[in-house]
Amino acid sequence: EIYGNNNIDNNIDDNYKNLSKMNNVELAKLSHILAKRKDGSKFLENIIDSNPSLASSLFFPYSLAYFEEISNNKYGNFYIKKIIKYLNKELLSKLIEFLSPLIIRLGTNQYGSKIIEQLIKSIKDDDNLVLSFIQKILPNITLLINDLNGTHIIYKLILLKSKNKNIVEENIMKNIKSIYISREGSNLLKKFFDIINKECNNTKDYKKMIIFINVINNNLPLIITDQFGNYLIRHIIHNLNNSINDILYQNIINNVAYYSNQKYSSNVVEHCLDNKKFKDLIIEEFSKQYIFNYIFLNEYGNYVIQKVLSIVEEDKRNIFFNYIINSSKQLQTLPFGPKLISKLLINYPKLSMFLWK
Repeated sequence: EIYGNNNIDNNIDDNYKNLSKMNNVELAKLSHILAKRKDGSKFLENIIDSNPSLASSLFFPYSLAYFEEISNNKYGNFYIKKIIKYLNKELLSKLIEFLSPLIIRLGTNQYGSKIIEQLIKSIKDDDNLVLSFIQKILPNITLLINDLNGTHIIYKLILLKSKNKNIVEENIMKNIKSIYISREGSNLLKKFFDIINKECNNTKDYKKMIIFINVINNNLPLIITDQFGNYLIRHIIHNLNNSINDILYQNIINNVAYYSNQKYSSNVVEHCLDNKKFKDLIIEEFSKQYIFNYIFLNEYGNYVIQKVLSIVEEDKRNIFFNYIINSSKQLQTLPFGPKLISKLLINYPKLSMFLWK
C-alpha cells in the first residue's frame, strides 16, 4: 500500500519554527515537502537516526507516493538514503520491486543515482537481494554504463563480493560494442579490467582475464581506433604484465601500419613503443622502407615515427634518416610537411647535411 495525501497544506513556515512541535505522523505526512528543503531534510534525518524503527514503520510508507520526486532532489535524496539505510530485508525486497520502472529515471539523475547506490550498499551482503536487483537493472545496463551518473551504479555492482555479480560482468562483455564508445563506458571498462586483474593476481587463476582479453582482441580494430576506446587499450597494455598481453600486442604488430595511420590508434602504437618486449618487433616492421614511408607520410603516422626516432640506437636512426631523405620531396608537398621538416631539423641537426643535397 502506498500512503500519501495530496491535500496536505503546502504552506509551511520557511524557518521551520514549528517542526519541533509536530508529532512523527505529522512530519511523515509533510515529508515530501520538508525533505526537499535543506533544513527540513536534515531535521527528518535526525528524527530517523534517533529512532531507526521509524524508517520502516512510518517514513518509508509515506515516502513511496513521492519517491521519485524526493529522490531526484538535491536535499531529498539524503532523506531517502537515510530511510533505506535502516530498512529490513523484507522492505528492501519490496523497494527493489517498487523501483523497477524507475531505475533509468533515478539512475541517470545526479541525485537519484545516489539512492540506487545506497540500495546496493544496503543489500550487498544478501545474494538473493543482489540477484533480484541485478535482474531488474539488467535490461538497462548499457544505458546506465554510458551515463555520467548511471555508470557509478554499475561500478558499485562489479565491486561486490556477491557471486551474482558475474551476471553483470558477463553482460558487460556481451555488450562491449555498446560500451567502449562513450567516455563513461570506456572508463568503466578500465575499472572493470582493474578489478579482474586484481582478482586474477590474487587467486593466480587467469581464466576470467583471458576471456576478457579475448573479447577485447576480437573487437580490437573498432576499440583501438575509437576516440574513447583507445584509452582502454592503452590502459590494458600498460597494466597487464603477463603473457596474456601477447594476444593484443600480436594483433597490433600484425596491423601496425594501419593502426599507426589512424588518429586514435596511433597513440596506442606510441604507447606500445614504451614496452621493451615489443619495441624491437614494431621497429623491425618500420625498418621496411615501404612501411616506413607509408607511415611517415601520414598526418598521424608521422608522430609515431618521431617517437621511434627518439628511442632507437644511432645506427638504426641513420637508416631511418635515409628513408626520410628519400621521401623528403614528397613530404614537402603535404600540408603538414614543412612544419614536420622544421621540427626534425631542430631535433636532429644531422639531417640538414643530407636533406638539401
